[in-house]
Amino acid sequence: MEHISIESLSGDEISNTIAQFIKLVYSDNVDKMIEGTTGLRKILSVDSPPNDQILVIGVLPRLVTFLDDSAPQILQFESCWCLSNIASGTAAHTKQVVENGALVPLVKLLSPNSKAIKDLKEQCVWAIGNITGGSPKYRDEALNFGVIDHLVDFASKTKAPSCLKTIGLTLSNLCRGKPPPPFHLVSPALSLLETLVHHPDQEINIDAVGTLGHMSTNGGPEVTQCIVDRPLLVKRMVQLMTSPIQTIMGPAIRVVGNITSSSDIEITKLVLSFGILPIIQNLFRHPKKHVRKEAFWIASNIAVGSPLFIQQMIEANIYKPIFQALIGKREDIECITEICYILLNTLGAATPQQVDYLVGSSTLDFIPSILKTMIEYPNEKICLILLETFQNILKSGDLLVKQERNREKDENPYVSLCGDDIMDLFNDIIMQADDADVQEINLIINDISDKYFGVTIINDTDNEIHEEELFE
Repeated sequence: MEHISIESLSGDEISNTIAQFIKLVYSDNVDKMIEGTTGLRKILSVDSPPNDQILVIGVLPRLVTFLDDSAPQILQFESCWCLSNIASGTAAHTKQVVENGALVPLVKLLSPNSKAIKDLKEQCVWAIGNITGGSPKYRDEALNFGVIDHLVDFASKTKAPSCLKTIGLTLSNLCRGKPPPPFHLVSPALSLLETLVHHPDQEINIDAVGTLGHMSTNGGPEVTQCIVDRPLLVKRMVQLMTSPIQTIMGPAIRVVGNITSSSDIEITKLVLSFGILPIIQNLFRHPKKHVRKEAFWIASNIAVGSPLFIQQMIEANIYKPIFQALIGKREDIECITEICYILLNTLGAATPQQVDYLVGSSTLDFIPSILKTMIEYPNEKICLILLETFQNILKSGDLLVKQERNREKDENPYVSLCGDDIMDLFNDIIMQADDADVQEINLIINDISDKYFGVTIINDTDNEIHEEELFE
């Protein structure tokens, strides 16, 4: 057939052309098979291709047979391209491709034992990516066929950025989705992902970091451990938290946040060794709210670990911008909540001396800031976190008195910093609380007020507050 421009054809002409190509596809002559398959590929490559018109003829089984090892590679290539284009259509189109048995030969062509040339393998990667992108079922089928190992092997034998981009995109489709894929089937991809995140091409970085973001979010301790077993991968994630490209920076932050959520202090120590503190300090001021929130989240994960980590945070001057954000009236509830967790975790893990440094620092105004925030953000969750934080401060003051008997006054050094209107503030907090939370809030406030201020607050059934002096 002479060359035909598909875009210039009318509907009837396209139908006639498709019929001619289909006839060639079913020919016994290899050259005619190639010509017909190539013609179908060109029709399927236009905008809004006539997928249904081609599929209704029932050509898919024939195209799948062209993926056989015995077929010429040019025929395999053109057939694979046709299947890839069809699979990129609707879910129904993808389903027909899979139900006609395309997935197994596509994965087989990608295997290390296949004689397929690079271009054919790359087209197989495209087809597999299109098939698995919208279906956890097809994704898991491909994974069970061993496609990850084949992708890792293929990537090790090519340096072409275009090919690595295709591999990275397909890898992303294979490692995400709901429900997430079984981790043991995708864990072999970590070696390849570590390579791709170090690639100088930013488009390759985007898919690789995004894939790691999905894996770390959907997985548990097993995923975290597999990531931290690759220190260079962790280091690269910390570095990419400074990327100006949001689609790189965001997932990198998420990966680091997820791994620092582990209770293993060795993991936090590893992340700190890569210089994360000045990075998150800069991110505290990022213009995007969700970036600031994730940075505060990472800080709270670090603070919960050990007094050694808190000391590093103190020396890095991390707490000053945290308090500036707390009292600056610029943050929303989500960010403030994360900031409150930083304070709670810090006060829960810090030594009495570290607490004394933070509370006594004139630049932080620690206690007044906490008390002020309880009223300015009438949110029960925030209130409970800060009340517990305040309680930890006072308990730490008790420990400090016991440890330092040579202090001028044998009394809690933090009570006097609370201000004369502390009881009025407690009353306001109780009055603002919802019925569902008032009991828990009341218990903490009464414990504090009774032990440190000699007052019991009574909240009667009419929600009227009374104070009972226990001693003069």
